[in-house]
Amino acid sequence: MEERIGNVKQLCGAYRLTKTDGTGKGQDLLLLFNGALTLLITLSHAGDILQLWEKGRNVSFITKNGLNNEQKDFASNFPGGMLYTCGLNSVGAREGYPLHGSIHHAPAEIIALEETETYVKVTMKVEDTALFGQHLVLTRVCTLRYQERSFTWVDTLTNRGFKAENYALLYHCNFGFPFVDEHSTIEGHYRSSFPRTSWAEQENAKRRQMESPVAGMEETCYFDDVDDGTVILNSPTCQERAVLHFDLPHLVEWKSRASGDYVIGLEPTTTHLDDRFTYQKLEKGESVSYHLELCFEDL
Repeated sequence: MEERIGNVKQLCGAYRLTKTDGTGKGQDLLLLFNGALTLLITLSHAGDILQLWEKGRNVSFITKNGLNNEQKDFASNFPGGMLYTCGLNSVGAREGYPLHGSIHHAPAEIIALEETETYVKVTMKVEDTALFGQHLVLTRVCTLRYQERSFTWVDTLTNRGFKAENYALLYHCNFGFPFVDEHSTIEGHYRSSFPRTSWAEQENAKRRQMESPVAGMEETCYFDDVDDGTVILNSPTCQERAVLHFDLPHLVEWKSRASGDYVIGLEPTTTHLDDRFTYQKLEKGESVSYHLELCFEDL
């Protein structure tokens, strides 16, 4: 132990919390911190990351809904968040399935929490099960090292059932003000890219440049493949950039300039959406792992 401290929480650590009022009353939360980053994890919702602060400044996009327990349609329920997990039964909008799937609404169980003077690490478990149906277990490991402006996220999906199962995953990583403003830009090494809608096609020339908010402005969405599994969001106003590394095969880029819904979403995914949607398959007893790393660097 560092001789100048008596408690590792002076450097990095975690706190278990429960929301006591409002629409999210009763939700279990976990606060992780390392002296550079602070993450608010929603244990009641798959262990996803609701909010991220870097050097005390908000990075994530939070919708008007915020934390909530209400069973409404997606638009009235979606909290946004730094990391909102979509899947496992579906992603995107598909007939017969909830928008972006249902795994986000499954609670996470903490199976290990390590706090040391050099890192804090949480391991969580989320299960997707059904009578006469699937038994999929998502093990999630988030690690922050002392004073590093980055965190790593490793998901391992295991089929504990007795037959092969289909799955899809999408990580909805949502960036908001003040990190995102009209000077923000996106960059990456794109192998292919196509717009989701005719409006997105019209806006294609400006797709990687954020602009000022406009009341009621329609969102744009693009389906990409990138060569090196890296996409960068530049924030000249904050004099920083966020670098997202991932090992999933595809990327969705979402941009909304609508006033009050002002967001850039960078979304690594196992599949394209809409009519290009495809499942992955896990055989009985098989596991697969996916890795994300979000790093902040000075411009």
